[in-house]
Amino acid sequence: MWSPILCVCGGLAATSLLCHLVVSRDISQLTVLAVTLISLRWGKKVGKQVQQWRYDSEESHRRKLDEQRLSNRVEEKQRLAVEASGSGYWYWDLATDEVQFSQSWATMLGYTSEDMGRNPEGWFNRVHAHYVPELKEALSAHLYGRTDRFQAQYRIQHRDGTYLWVLNRGLAVRNPDGSPVGISGSQIDITQLVDVEKSIVDEAFKDRLTGLPNRQAFLIRLERALADTKKTRMGPLAVMFLDLDRFKVINDTLGHLVGDQLLAAVSSRLRNCVREARGDMVARFGGDEFVVILEELQSKAEALNVAERMLEAMVGPFRIGKHEIRTGVSIGIAVSDPQTERAENLLRNADAAMYHAKLSSREKVAFFNTSMHARVMRLNQLQNDLAEAVKRGELVLHYQPIVSATTGKIEAAEALVRWRHSSGELIGPNEFIPIAEETGLIESIGEWVLRTACAEAVKWDSVGRLPLRISVNVSPLQLVSESLASLVNSIVTESGLRPDLLELEFTETALMSNVPLVSRTIDQLSAFGVSVSLDDFGTGYSSLDQLRRFPFHTVKMDRSLVAGLTTDSRAAAVAKGLINLVHQLGAQVTAEGVETERQLSFLKAQSCDRIQGYYASRPLDANAFAALLEADFNLYRMLEPAKVG
Repeated sequence: MWSPILCVCGGLAATSLLCHLVVSRDISQLTVLAVTLISLRWGKKVGKQVQQWRYDSEESHRRKLDEQRLSNRVEEKQRLAVEASGSGYWYWDLATDEVQFSQSWATMLGYTSEDMGRNPEGWFNRVHAHYVPELKEALSAHLYGRTDRFQAQYRIQHRDGTYLWVLNRGLAVRNPDGSPVGISGSQIDITQLVDVEKSIVDEAFKDRLTGLPNRQAFLIRLERALADTKKTRMGPLAVMFLDLDRFKVINDTLGHLVGDQLLAAVSSRLRNCVREARGDMVARFGGDEFVVILEELQSKAEALNVAERMLEAMVGPFRIGKHEIRTGVSIGIAVSDPQTERAENLLRNADAAMYHAKLSSREKVAFFNTSMHARVMRLNQLQNDLAEAVKRGELVLHYQPIVSATTGKIEAAEALVRWRHSSGELIGPNEFIPIAEETGLIESIGEWVLRTACAEAVKWDSVGRLPLRISVNVSPLQLVSESLASLVNSIVTESGLRPDLLELEFTETALMSNVPLVSRTIDQLSAFGVSVSLDDFGTGYSSLDQLRRFPFHTVKMDRSLVAGLTTDSRAAAVAKGLINLVHQLGAQVTAEGVETERQLSFLKAQSCDRIQGYYASRPLDANAFAALLEADFNLYRMLEPAKVG
């Protein structure tokens, strides 16, 4: 088109025409003009090259358009697939800072797509405040290339005010240089899945006696709550430590069965006193001790109100069977501050405050302050004294008989350590064993217990009518020691005790601490001929996988399960199934905490192998236990006069 004109008009016309096309921004005509000028000026050869360049350029442009159309179709199909699955599709355009929400997204939250708007804050404002920082950090990490994809799990508010659990995933849209121009993804409702997971976790971390969260669940929650308090700055949290008054007297006079029923009744009253809407936690810490977490406090008065409701709830008597029991509670409260770094310190402060309340007067609540260090000082003193306790000979062993459910005769004994402090106080293991584990003294104490128990068992062989097995508890820290198996072999050899007369008891928590090492250690012990026992089965995880994985000689049914045998049909069914399963695996069952004749009759009828508990005998010192053996103790013979009378 342009060649004849340019040939006639010359260079001036070409220049004018070129200027006109530049001003009009007619790119296609500019390209043709440029090619024509080059062809006229430099000849056909260069002109052909330029023509080829023009063709390649146009072809590349068409190819890119085709690729873009294909990409758009793929993206649309992906979006439709996401929509069809019930997921909520979204796209955030970073250039305009607008988010497009699909109708499925809006419907998931009870809105229409128009209700959602396009402001990103409309998204973030619906997310629970606790999860907003994590959500924004996950988005930022992916957009700036620190993660391969965006993924976040959080709670988001429905239009009706409730919160859903959702899982949100996405990928950034990037320029060729890698810079993000947007991000698209999908959000799915996982509330049901989270609820199911929560129910499984709740069961694993539940105290079976009271139905409350157990000690492990409480400590995990406290760690998380303390971290959340620092992150969200939504107010401090408080830990309450509660201890029942006169519980030991009740246990000793009325028996553990009544004591357990009292604990269950107390837990029910405590649950009714906390702020349910705030998600407060009440847990059983151990024995007659309960703990509470109160989050997002506006003032100390809120914690005091909860404590006063608990004190009031404990005023009325508890009717347990034919007994009417009155008990009070002492409550200590510790409130976090910005300097609170460790959950155990907060718990220890609450414990010290409780101890102060108990010493001051009954049924009183006390907040921790720096003057309440007497209890903490005692713990520190015990820690210092414990290091010398073994050397001074202050540790003693008591032995609780383990009786055959068939014959009534003593077949074994469990060694239970006590600390006879230089002050004359007899300190139970619940108080000093945690200190021993924390300070690293548990291995030396554990070795002493093992040596002493084996030596004592050799003496019993000379007075007993039958060889007796001695059962020794092993702490989790001992079990994960590389030297445990060789130490046990050495002690058994030196004492002269037959290896098959030693049984080591492990808890489920200990077994899970380091499975490969634990498996190796148990295999070594079994090779020596030493028996292993699963202790407290029926608490914590109670995983049947433990029964399959390890070669247990004995499974000890926890006392909390035994307590419900004659009053709870579900507990009875579980006990029957457990006894049958353990027998099929080639192991034996010992029922702990047997308190009544009805419990014994039930267990005997189900072919339980052995029983242990106050119904047979309390723990005895070495001399008293030896005397029991010399008297040829038989539980059923002992019960005969009572039945005749």
